[in-house]
Amino acid sequence: PPTMTSYLKKAIKTVTDEPVKHLVYTHSHADHVGAAHLFKDAKKYAHKDAAYLLKVANSPLRPLPDKTFSKTLKLDIGGHRIHLNYHGPNHDPGNILVYLPKEKILMGVDLIDPGHVPYSSFNLSDNIPGYVKSYDDILSYDFDHFVPGHWKLGTRTDVEVGKKYVQDIKKVIFEQIEKNDFIEFVMSTTGMENHAKLGVWKEKIVDECNRQVVGRWGDILGGARQYTKSHCQSMMAYEVDADVSYQNKGEKR
Repeated sequence: PPTMTSYLKKAIKTVTDEPVKHLVYTHSHADHVGAAHLFKDAKKYAHKDAAYLLKVANSPLRPLPDKTFSKTLKLDIGGHRIHLNYHGPNHDPGNILVYLPKEKILMGVDLIDPGHVPYSSFNLSDNIPGYVKSYDDILSYDFDHFVPGHWKLGTRTDVEVGKKYVQDIKKVIFEQIEKNDFIEFVMSTTGMENHAKLGVWKEKIVDECNRQVVGRWGDILGGARQYTKSHCQSMMAYEVDADVSYQNKGEKR
């Protein structure tokens, strides 16, 4: 992030005196690439969607990439093969996975926080089904070390545990939508307009989701008590507001 620019070059010098010649934008967010301007001579790479957001931002701290791609870009740098792969929308448009197959290192920024639940609203994801899918995307790789961008370094087990947490939220939301029929709720309540009734119905389901999931995960993953309700709200918003699941009661997707 821009506030840490004075430390970045110092940290690099503890590892090497060589100049930085290449820079990968995993996505456009400034808390990860806000110091890109320090490496003005480095060749910069980004997915085309991230490049578009960088262009719109028009920030001197985040120069435009020199090379963009749509699906996959393979780099051979200093004896290392580096794969830049895009699996579709998840956290932010153009968010990619960075894979070093020989070293079995995989980087997926703002997706999974090892030992911790995701930050609020599934790491502020703008695509809930894509975010849920990202766990399987990550697990499709052969890796030993996972670099998350936030929190601590992780392993394959951390990703598998995180997936179980997210699937638990999805399962509870589905169960509660089936159990609490929206039409029956509307017909049984009076004194509120339908939008208010919808809000009360959703809040009831979210609260039950939060209660159940925190009860199972509160002592396993950090932040569960702080962020689980926001995850239940995000999953509920997708399943009801975006997908209108309650109008298709009985349909299994």
